[in-house]
Order: sequence, then C-alpha cells, then structure tokens
Amino acid sequence: MTLELDAKYVKTGVWTNLDGGPVLGRTITTDTQTGNLVVALLAILSTLGTAHLWHLIAFTIHQIRANGQEADPLFRQQQALLRTLPTPSSVVAEALKLWWAWRRKADRPFLRSLFLVLIALLFTTMTIAASVFSSLIVDTGSIEVLVDSPFCGSANLIGTAWREYANELDLNAPAYMQDCYGNGSLPVTCNAFTKPNVPLTVGSVPCPFNETMCDTEDAVSVDSGLVDVSKTFGLNLPAEDRVTFRKKIECTVLPVEGYYDVIDLKDMPIWKPDYREIFPGEQVAAIFYWPRPPLDTGESFLAYLVSSNVSGNPKVPRGGMYYRGPNNTVTPTWFPKDSFFPLSAEGPEGDVFWKPFLPNALEFEAPVNDPLYSAHKEVKKVDAATGKPFSQYLADHPIKGVGCTQHLQYCHARDGQEDYCTPFEGVPYHTFRSFDFPEANSVQRAVLQLIIKSVWLHPTVNVMTCKTTTMMSRGDFDVSGLPNDFWKQEVLGWEQEVWAAMQIQVSQHASGPQFGDPFAGEVFLKPETEGEKALCGAQRMRRSGGFVNINVFGFSFVIAFSILVAIVDITLLKFLVYLTRFRRALGPRIARWTQDGVWQLQRRAYEGEGYRNWTDLESEIPLMEKGQKLKDLPIMWRPGKSPMIQHTSSFASTNSIISQQQSVSELAAEDVVESAPVIAEQRRSWFSFVRR
Repeated sequence: MTLELDAKYVKTGVWTNLDGGPVLGRTITTDTQTGNLVVALLAILSTLGTAHLWHLIAFTIHQIRANGQEADPLFRQQQALLRTLPTPSSVVAEALKLWWAWRRKADRPFLRSLFLVLIALLFTTMTIAASVFSSLIVDTGSIEVLVDSPFCGSANLIGTAWREYANELDLNAPAYMQDCYGNGSLPVTCNAFTKPNVPLTVGSVPCPFNETMCDTEDAVSVDSGLVDVSKTFGLNLPAEDRVTFRKKIECTVLPVEGYYDVIDLKDMPIWKPDYREIFPGEQVAAIFYWPRPPLDTGESFLAYLVSSNVSGNPKVPRGGMYYRGPNNTVTPTWFPKDSFFPLSAEGPEGDVFWKPFLPNALEFEAPVNDPLYSAHKEVKKVDAATGKPFSQYLADHPIKGVGCTQHLQYCHARDGQEDYCTPFEGVPYHTFRSFDFPEANSVQRAVLQLIIKSVWLHPTVNVMTCKTTTMMSRGDFDVSGLPNDFWKQEVLGWEQEVWAAMQIQVSQHASGPQFGDPFAGEVFLKPETEGEKALCGAQRMRRSGGFVNINVFGFSFVIAFSILVAIVDITLLKFLVYLTRFRRALGPRIARWTQDGVWQLQRRAYEGEGYRNWTDLESEIPLMEKGQKLKDLPIMWRPGKSPMIQHTSSFASTNSIISQQQSVSELAAEDVVESAPVIAEQRRSWFSFVRR
C-alpha cells in the first residue's frame, strides 16, 4: 500500500516553502500542462534576454575601444565586426578568420583576436548556465506539495476507536521501515515524505539495569538526538513555532537461566488457549520477569512449544511496559522484578519495558553466539539430493527477552528566551491537560500533542518484526549465520520502525488515514483550536507526477531581467544613440559607433568612388537626392570606370552644416576630401603607365 499523497489532496496555487525563506521559498504548485507552458515561456524569455544582453556587451566593448586614436586595419575590422552586433558564435568565427587573414601582416593578431573569442565563449557558457537555471525554476520531478484534505484531524486515544488506525500502522510502518531505512539507494516508495527516514545514532552503553539482569557485555543505545519536528516531518511552520523532540532507548538481552521454566499445560489450565483444547503432553515455556512467581499468580509470558517446534519463523510478540513518568497516569502493562533495580543514572523517571523473543524452529547452518539468537543445539540431517549428512543448529532456549529503558524530551521555542525543555523522562500522558506546556503557543501545543500521540500509538514495546525474516532463503527457514552482535541490529530495527510510524502519523494528521472517513467512527478528532487548524495546512509531502512547482522568485527574475535588457537594448542602440542631444551628451564615441555602421561604411565606399552627394551624414542611415543611381562597387578603383570626384551643391551644403556642428563626422568628411589628391595621384600614375 503506497503512502504517496492522493492527487485530490494536493493544494494548488501560491504558497511559501519556509525552508527556502519568505522570498526564495515562494512557490506556485500547478498541473503539468500549465508547467509545460511556463517552461516554454521561460525558454523564449531567456533566449530573448541573453540575445539583447550580448548586444549591450558588444556595444560596451566597441565603445571602450573607440578612443579616436590611429589603429591598424585589423583593429578597424574588429570594430566593424562588433558594430554589426553578431551572435557570440559569429564573433568566434569572424575573429578567427581575421586572425588567419592578418597572421603575417599585423602585430599580434592571435592575441588581439583571442580576446574577442574568449569573451564570446564566456558569454556562451553563461548562457548555457542561465538556461540550466531557468529549467530549474520549474521542478517537474518528485516535488514538495502542501496537503489540503477534508480529513485532517488527530487520533482519538480515548476508548478503543484508535485500534483500527493502529492496525493500519502495524501494516504500513514495518513495510516502510524495510524499504526506506536501509543503506544505499532507496526505492521510489520512499519519496512520500520530505525526508525518507530519520537518522539514529547507535552506541554502546553500560547495562541500564542491575548488572545481574544483563546477559551482554554492554548495552546498546539508540538515540535520535534533539530533532527539529518541522524539518524532520515536513511541517511548514515558522521559527517561532519550532518544536524539538528527542527519544532514546537503552537495551540489553535479559538472562534466561533461572528465569523460565517448561511446564505441563494441564497443570496450569489458566494458560489454556481460548481457541483450542490442550494437546496430550503439551508444554509451555513460562518466563519469570514479574515480581511474583508465575505458578502462584499466573503472571508470566508464555511460549506454547507446539507452535515453537512447528513454526520456522521467529516471532516478536508485544511486550510489557512499566510507565514511570511523573505525569503519566496510565496503568502499566508489566511490573519488573526487583532484580531490575537500581536503574542507570540516565534518568530515574525513564520508562522500563521488555520484549519477548521466540526463535521457534529457526535453523542455522552454523552455531550462533549472538546472545539473542544463541543456537548450539545440533541437529544432524541428510541431504535428500546428494545423500550427504550435514548439521543445522536450533536455538538454545525456546524464549528470550530484551529489556530496555526509554527516555523522551520535548522542547519548544519561546519569545526572547531559551527553548523550554521537559526533563529527560518517560512518556507523558497521551492527552494534554491544562498544566502541560503552559508557555507554548497554540500551534506548538498542537505539534506537541501530535508527537506525543504518535509515540503512544506505535511504541517500541509493540513492534512485532525482526530482521531474520528478511534473511531467510528458499523458504527453508534456515539462515547461514549471524554475527555475535546481531541483536543490536534488531533493537535498531525496532526503533527505526517506531520513527517510520511517526512519519506516517504526522503526515496522515493532515491527509487522513487510508481506510476511509476517520470521523465516521470517531477514529479521528476534528481540529478545534486555532493551532490545530493551522497545523492542518502546514504539512508538506512529496508527490511524483501530475504536478509541478514553479519558483516565483526565479520566474519573476527571468521575466523582469529579460524584459529590462530588451528595453535597454532597443531603447539605447535603436533610438537614443541616434538622437542629437544624446550623442552630444556621450561625446565622440557614440559618433564612432554610428560611423562604423554598415550604411555609413557603404556611404564611405561610394564616396571613394566619387558619389559625394550624400546628406544626413551623422544619422544612422545616410541619404541621397531622389533619383540618384549608384553602380555596383568594384573590387578595386579603376580609372575611367569610376565617376570623377565632384563637389556637388548638396555636398557643399552638407559640409557647411558639419563645419558648424564641429562633430566627428566633420573629420570623416575632411578625410574624404583630403583623399582626393591621393586619388588624382593614383589616376596620374595610371595615365603614366598607359603612356609607357
């Protein structure tokens, strides 16, 4: 049964993921169809923005280089290249072509061309990075979503209505623990929660009981440390509502020698099963961890040897709990023998519980020295296929036990003060009373109540799984062998299942259980306080498929940046740069930008051929009188083929205007006029050549 959130309980629209902050955490959750449209829009905008940004970069490079000093032809051609506002790839290609053409006729052509190539390549790299960034704005994978369900509520622990929900936890928690609390890569089923598992710290500690009650050299501790409930369980709550929680158990294998006996069931009819009669000669193994002898009072835990000798699956039944918290009024389900005391100094008010373990007919291929699975009873067998004898080993005792202490701590934030924390003690009462956590706000009380109920509904003492069931091969109920401290892995597995159950319970507080309407049988209680109602809308879970998350900040940034760059590029390079007042304000560099334009360069080429009747020399587009015809420009100037240089009235009038304006275009016009003698000299040279 999957724990993934149902699509109908996904909240769509704008919300803030507080883990990302009030700005970067702003998120839009929508369907995949809308997300695809947003991805396409971002691709268009990012392409538009980077193209216009490159125009501004090319303009800036041109202006920095346009210092008015004399330069060689390579420099002038590079300026003309920049003036055409080519794409970065075109800059790379054209710059390399210029280098190759001028490699023997200019100073350092490679280094001078390399600068433009590197700028273009760097911008291309940045463009690719921007494209990747824009694609991350829309998260289409396993995304975090808010839960919006009409079945939000907390489990009702008064009476017996909660048992239906507890049975569901008994099925889901072990399965989730086996899938999601292992090492290595995790399956997709672990993507239901914001964090797939809760890390636990395992260590070795002294015996938590009187040393006579420890059958191991040292005990094992499993400690969560103080965990932030919001971050661990995906609650979308601000810092002022912070709640932290810690749970620690210390366990050891209990001794069995002298603490159990095998008894004929007919001698203790009080132990007869309700669903069957006593078999002839049937025996039970009774373990004595209660204060009084079992034969006097019947207080014990029983292992029916008929079942133990038949079943090859080890079994971990529910154990007994002795509540020692000062504010817990629940009747204990077990009272430990006096030999358990004194307890360790970890905390005198910690709970004490024990868990029975039935190895049953589990067979091992080699002797096992692990104190919980201790197996040295050799059973000789013959392989039916080969006829060769071999040995297997059964458990030394029909029943074993694990004893543990349990300590819990709850903390919550306070305004202007250090966090308030309870003593490190046993589990508190499962329902809040007026004196519980008096300084906590309404939301914190709701979170604390949820965590406390989660601990009650699936405690470690009620875990009924063991790791060897997953190790059995071929269905033969045999295991090759176990390390000497395998019992510590069992204890860790029990505690991991408890935390898996807590993950399920916290998330289902908002979404509701999987068996249907939880309010019909009063399995759940509807939220009443403002804090409980706020908690209903604060649960984050993961959802794969059907929905996407759009980061509002990234989406807005791409739109704003692309539009801004486009406006600046179009306004500056297409309009303002050609306004007279703007050109005068920015000085002669802007005039050089205009004169390096393709139409101005064409005008100068035709002037070299003698077509001097141009007007609007300072504009982006120079003009001629109506009806003027221009021939194709030849590759080189030839006498008699090109028109003679003539000073037309329009040219003279234009020169007078330029003279009054004293602009850079005047210098260009004067250069053209001064070039006339050179042309005449060239013409005389051609005439001399013809004569010869």
